[in-house]
Amino acid sequence: MKLIINKKDVLECISNLQGITGRKINLSITSCILIKTESSDSISIKANDLETGFEGIYPAIIEEKGTIAVNCKTFFEIIKEYPNEKILITKDNNNIKIGEGKIEFNLVSMNEEEFPENPIIEQVDYLEIDSFYMRKMISQTVLIGTTNEEKKAYINGVYFNLTKEGENKIIEMTSTDGGRLSRSKNIYKDNKNISFEKPYIIPKKGLSELLKFINDEMIIKIGFKGSNFILKKNNEKITIRLLEGKFPEYKDILKKDGYNSIIINKNIFSMVLRRMSILSATDGNYKSVIFDFDKDKLIISGEDYEKGESKEEIDIEYKGENFKAAFNSKFFIDLMNLMTDENIVLYIKSKEKPCLIEGENDKTFKTAIMPMEI
Repeated sequence: MKLIINKKDVLECISNLQGITGRKINLSITSCILIKTESSDSISIKANDLETGFEGIYPAIIEEKGTIAVNCKTFFEIIKEYPNEKILITKDNNNIKIGEGKIEFNLVSMNEEEFPENPIIEQVDYLEIDSFYMRKMISQTVLIGTTNEEKKAYINGVYFNLTKEGENKIIEMTSTDGGRLSRSKNIYKDNKNISFEKPYIIPKKGLSELLKFINDEMIIKIGFKGSNFILKKNNEKITIRLLEGKFPEYKDILKKDGYNSIIINKNIFSMVLRRMSILSATDGNYKSVIFDFDKDKLIISGEDYEKGESKEEIDIEYKGENFKAAFNSKFFIDLMNLMTDENIVLYIKSKEKPCLIEGENDKTFKTAIMPMEI
């Protein structure tokens, strides 16, 4: 094998693949990328961690055909620091040589035959969507992280569903970890009348990696086939193996019937929560803060038996009954970073009911945060 690549053509791809190849599983070959000559002027780069598969086609000058499996992190560091734009790569038996002349790296090739095959997926009905909205929905739902609760597979995934609201076709993505729930939705246009067989659960880890490959200014294609979610863009394709299981009923949790609404400036609310978390957070672990709702004011307080206590008052328009509720402040702080409106709306009812949050104008994103014990 002998080929020349241009640094700028592959560096971003290899950088983005660090998450997939860096996942710790008991199969060392998954820490590698597979580079294969595809034609006289292109190579394919593949990665696979047994859950998420990637394949991209990139330009190259091919002098001798072949395939190599090389550790992705090591390869990335070499390419990133290599001083020249054009880089010669050769393989002789199990030796991979990168560079020539005064700069030369020699690596041991892994056995490419052990590399896990990406699924061969054909005849997919792809839905075209603006990448801006796809990025937004994924970011708003993978914010809720994963757990090790194997019996509840849905907690490690995002529920993907196509639905309708009146004449509008809607993509809806929902996630939960038991303590909070987020739903993001957007209208989409579909001239082909594509309908997926059913709702699906896509792993959050795979979607988080997928975010690295889509920017805000392109049209992407998404589809489902068998047990896989597929995303295509330009010269790259990502497949994610779907999770099995049933997603819990969640729509009633997001209903606002009987709730009081409170409009609060997002930045002011976020800064108050950060200040009140100083005493209620230990080594990055957040304890509860108390929300005390009273006539036209909200008092937020934090307490730690060893450090002390703090409280801060915010002026609000509220005419409901006085009550106190405890919440994990980190859930709110994380959420504020994803809210696009200047003002947010809190919907509150009692200390036993979740607090619902959405933007004052943007109603496509809504979160429910469950109360904690006081």
